Amino acid sequence: MHLYQNNNFEAFLLEENCIYFKYFKNAEIHVEDVEKGFQLHDEFQVTDQVVRIIHSEQYVSIDKAARELLEHSSRPAKAEAFIIPSLPQKIIFNFYKRVRRSQHPVRAFDSLDKALYWIKSYL
Repeated sequence: MHLYQNNNFEAFLLEENCIYFKYFKNAEIHVEDVEKGFQLHDEFQVTDQVVRIIHSEQYVSIDKAARELLEHSSRPAKAEAFIIPSLPQKIIFNFYKRVRRSQHPVRAFDSLDKALYWIKSYL
């Protein structure tokens, strides 16, 4: 079910308790985008049993304020899969994952199919 779309991202409920955020090529994520993601999460009464898939197309970036908001106000999840297409983004992701410990399993993939296969084990 399609939930939302703007110039930077779109959001879907792929299955019950599986929310999918796709960030478009060259998007720069700002606080407003993060807040909208939180709002969608809350509106659809996604519980702490939710699994999330975050799909970043090439050259997606996030500004400092949005990154800090995510670090301090993220919504609970049972597991989170990231789809990351480029090597530089994967390097940054792996560094960030080591520095910032998550409360739930987090893993990166290069395709939606692989991410779905892994994330379904948490549904």
